[in-house]
Amino acid sequence: MKKLIVMALMLICMEGVFTGCAGSDDTSNDNYEGVATSEKTDADDNIENTETNGGKVTAETEDGAISGKVTKSEADGPKTIESTEITSFECWFSTADFTEPGSLGNHIYEMKASLDGDVVTGSYKVIDEGKEYEFTAGDEFDGGFMGELYTLIDSYNIAENNGFYENVSGIPEEFGAKINVDFESGEKIIANSNSDNYLNVDFMSELISLFERGVAKTPETLDFSVKSEFVMKEFGDNFGSITYPVYTFGYYTSDGELQQPDGYQDLAKAIDEINSEHAESADDAWNRFDTTSTGNIYNDTVSYVTRCDSKVVSFYERTKSIESDDQQNEYTKIQTYNFDSETGEKLGFSDVFKDIEYLGTLILSEFEKAYPDIDFVDDADSYISDSILYDDGEISFSLGQGCVHIFANEYAITCYPGSPHITLSYAANPGLVKAFYEKGAEEYLIPMDYDTTYWRSDSSIGFKMHCDFDAGSDSADWKVSFEGSDAEDYEESFFGYAPSCYLAHVNGRDFIYLRVPTGDVAMFTNVYELTSEGVTLCTDEPVSLAIYEQTLLDPESMSMSLDKIIYSMAGYMIPRTLYSIGEDGLPERRSDVYELDGTWVRLRQSGRYNPDNEKNAAVSGGMWNLVEGQRMRPYQTDMESYIDYITDDYRVVRFEINEFSYEMQLDSWGTLDDVFMSDEDDTFIGD
Repeated sequence: MKKLIVMALMLICMEGVFTGCAGSDDTSNDNYEGVATSEKTDADDNIENTETNGGKVTAETEDGAISGKVTKSEADGPKTIESTEITSFECWFSTADFTEPGSLGNHIYEMKASLDGDVVTGSYKVIDEGKEYEFTAGDEFDGGFMGELYTLIDSYNIAENNGFYENVSGIPEEFGAKINVDFESGEKIIANSNSDNYLNVDFMSELISLFERGVAKTPETLDFSVKSEFVMKEFGDNFGSITYPVYTFGYYTSDGELQQPDGYQDLAKAIDEINSEHAESADDAWNRFDTTSTGNIYNDTVSYVTRCDSKVVSFYERTKSIESDDQQNEYTKIQTYNFDSETGEKLGFSDVFKDIEYLGTLILSEFEKAYPDIDFVDDADSYISDSILYDDGEISFSLGQGCVHIFANEYAITCYPGSPHITLSYAANPGLVKAFYEKGAEEYLIPMDYDTTYWRSDSSIGFKMHCDFDAGSDSADWKVSFEGSDAEDYEESFFGYAPSCYLAHVNGRDFIYLRVPTGDVAMFTNVYELTSEGVTLCTDEPVSLAIYEQTLLDPESMSMSLDKIIYSMAGYMIPRTLYSIGEDGLPERRSDVYELDGTWVRLRQSGRYNPDNEKNAAVSGGMWNLVEGQRMRPYQTDMESYIDYITDDYRVVRFEINEFSYEMQLDSWGTLDDVFMSDEDDTFIGD
């Protein structure tokens, strides 16, 4: 008997407190009706008078005995099952006393499934953690959930345990295993032990995976966006700058009200806390800066959202900084965030990965493959394993679509600057993470990082983007290379900038949206499709749109800026509106109203100005009375007949226009430069 059980028995019976322990009916199996039992004689002083009572096995013990033990095996019972049609299934097992639990962990599991017609109703519990999930699924006997369950039971020959029963009275109810399977033919598999887990480890692991997949519903994309906050200060003849991300969970309506989905209050709170921490960290960075530096100093953080759905929100931040002249190399730091969307709780390695005791070896092996020219420290394997065990952030992860991102912080496992970054494919590493977290939203839009392998969700084909600048040239060479495929690399050159990129998965197809700068503010987009054969450009000409930096990461609700920028002496404006990605991968407009991003301006002339709607007209008495110098900014337009401005006290002024251009006439007031003058406290709102 295992050490834990022996210790439990000793505690129960120490100092003669108990003179005897009767067999517990709670650990018997009420479903043993129909399974034959064999008579058993006295085996030792602790096993007495074993008998059957209406199909229920009981045991009696002598006074002073530690416990009663009953072991029964149906020698002539069926060890093979003819039927393949399971109607109900129940399994309970414990790995609480496993010394090397692997992916199972030290837990107590319970799984149930029953078939009613063609609908499966099931449940999955991790009892010691208080986690319980329920699910329903359609099914047919030749496939589906019950079909997979039968294949699993048959391949591990679970029927060979039929009729096995073992009961040790007086021990804690946290060991052993039991299984009960009913078939359409009336055949059964019933086995039970309250002290020893007799089930095959691989069977239990695959059974858990099957039920996790049953529970794991396809999550939906959440409204989530990121903007970069940039601040610059002058230090003598030089400058210092700080850039950090600001996250918005939900979306803002046209009147500036934040709308958030119901049921995600804890997630919203967690995101708010991150934003507060970033603002405080920016203040700390200013204090660290050496203001006597002769060169420019900076602390720049860029965020990459890898998932944002109703199950998981994951993103990572890469900070690069030089804060004094004494700093020889740019310092790189990685911070990852993984949240259970439903609870708002942070997810650690032990929450997500199945087999963390072997994960360190896998990660180091992949790092060595990805960085063959870098020497890793001698104890890198144990360092990675310890970091995973204690979740100290030196080795970190971010859940992605079809893969998981893994990072090592600078100098954590190497003696070189920079942060090593790999991705592990789910398809190439089956069983890497729990099924709850493996499946992402079916349709998604995520910002892409350079020199990072992304994996198609349903295959082991990976692709990576690179961007190199030729010395003495104004061009940037953009390239896509492939892993696990014979597809040819794709190369293209762009003027002077590294394009920002988004990966969109819609209608089972993968597209890259490449946002290409062409000047100070002008942008266009190239759309490419990714297939197993390589990269294909979807249009003959670039799309005269660009994904707005703060767009929602949802392919059904992308905000895109038009390449129709209006300049005037007073300022400039850029129209944008909502698009979805169509079946051909190209953007399709969803709205006739265009929001306007642009500079603040001031009215040149006092007067009575038109409100934008009947409600505001009623409030204003028919017209807004505005005075010279009134501050406002461009707000929205239909690009044909009107343009709205909004004041700093949120009054919306509507001008009728004859066209949308620099020369457009605003009512009878004149052109843009006739109506507005520049605002000295100029603040650009937008991209």
